[in-house]
Amino acid sequence: MKKNDYILAIAILLFSILLNRGFVYLNFNSAGSADVAEVYVDDKLYMTIDLSVNDKYVITTPEGTNTIRVADHKLGIVEADCHGRDCIKMGRIASAGEYVCCLPHKLYVVIKSNNTEKTGENAGDPDDNATSYDTVAY
Repeated sequence: MKKNDYILAIAILLFSILLNRGFVYLNFNSAGSADVAEVYVDDKLYMTIDLSVNDKYVITTPEGTNTIRVADHKLGIVEADCHGRDCIKMGRIASAGEYVCCLPHKLYVVIKSNNTEKTGENAGDPDDNATSYDTVAY
C-alpha cells in the first residue's frame, strides 16, 4: 500500500467514528426527559406514576405483589414475591420507551415521553407508535 492509501483508510475510519458518535448523541438527546410512567396489569392500564415525585407504590395483582420505587426521576421494582425476582434485576429506568416487567404477575411499567409531537406513519393513536424497549441497569 502507498502512503496515500494509509491516509485515506485513516480518514475513512475517523469519519465513521465521528458519524457513529453523532448518531448516538442525537439518539440520547432526541428522547427528551420523560415525566410519567404507565403501569399495566394484565395488559390493562392500572395507574400512571409521576416521575417527579419520589415515592413507593405497592401493586397487588391476583398473582402477587410488586413494590415500585421512584427516586430522582428513575423508576424500578424494588420488591416482588415472584419466583426468581428477575423484575428487580432489571434495574432502574428513566428514559422514554424503557420498561420493567414482572411476567409471573402480568405487570409491566413503561416510561412515556413528554414529547407529544406526532409525525410520519405513526401519527395515529399514541399506542400505535413504535417503541424501543432497551433497558439500562444502574
